[in-house]
Formats: sequence, C-alpha cells, structure tokens
Amino acid sequence: MPRDEERRWERFGEETGYTAGSVELVVSAIRNASPYHRHVVVARGCAPGHAQELDEHEDCEPVVMDVAEVRAGRMTGSEQAYLALDHAGLL
Repeated sequence: MPRDEERRWERFGEETGYTAGSVELVVSAIRNASPYHRHVVVARGCAPGHAQELDEHEDCEPVVMDVAEVRAGRMTGSEQAYLALDHAGLL
C-alpha cells in the first residue's frame, strides 16, 4: 500500500474516531476566504473505532447519515455532498 494511502487511513481515524474498510479522497480544496482545506472523502465500512485525536486548532464533528438522508438535503455543503455521491456512483 502506498505511504500516502496509509496516511489517509490514519488521518481518517485520528480526525473522526472511526475505522473504515476503505477511504477514497474525492477532492481537497480551500473554501472562499478560509485558509483551511476542506476534504471530501467516501469512506465505506465505517464503525466507531477510538477517540478522536485532533490537533489543537482542528475542529471535526463526524456526522453519520445514510445516502437517503444526504439525497434528502440533510447535509449542508451541497457541493460536497454532490461530489461524494457522484464519486460513489450514487447519482
């Protein structure tokens, strides 16, 4: 497994507290005036794994929802939801 892929899996667990069977990066971008990157991933086979391990200035609140909830508009950030659903072949 390539090192960058290993690190992606590690960071997913650190920032969310979940384990995943697979994690696919969809896009990483900076939003408007924010200096911070926003990452959109499709993670499959997720389960609570351990406590989050956030850095001092990180803020990550995992929200668990199924595809029907995303399609119904429950998720804010519609552009990220669209990209994730498209990447997962669910549109």
